[in-house]
Amino acid sequence: MQDEDWVAGRSETANEASERVLTDARIATDSWGFYAWGDGPGGIGGGVGAFYWFPDLVALREFLVAHGAFLFPVSGRKDMRAVDAAVKDIANHLSDGAAVEGVLGRLNVELKGEAQFDWIGRYGDLLGAAGEFPLRLRSQFRGGTSGDRPIGSDEHVAFGEFLETYGV
Repeated sequence: MQDEDWVAGRSETANEASERVLTDARIATDSWGFYAWGDGPGGIGGGVGAFYWFPDLVALREFLVAHGAFLFPVSGRKDMRAVDAAVKDIANHLSDGAAVEGVLGRLNVELKGEAQFDWIGRYGDLLGAAGEFPLRLRSQFRGGTSGDRPIGSDEHVAFGEFLETYGV
């Protein structure tokens, strides 16, 4: 049986921490971030996503360890104590860029029906890296074309504004 008060308290704490991160974000080329979206039913926020930004990978990892299982409203279909423990363990493996893909996949398996992560990386990767998510994002920013071309300095402000509303 799930302790509903515990889940509600953890969800509230994660929501408060998320609001601080989302409103206080200062993005630099070497900032680390992730894009995640709610995988629950639409009525409780499923499908809505956001970028979360941190000064470095350590801060991102600490945030996921503390709040990763509760970023979006929980469905009540899973034992969230077990999910929380698993997410903490998975997030603690984020030690460098090479570990990101494995962590991303494991988070998505553990959080299926609660949240999904499309990307974890540096802001600079979104500006010019060749990965699937950065390419798709740049293409969407440019109206479906030129995803393979890096974001130019003349596009930085508009791209930042695009990211603020992406997934909302």
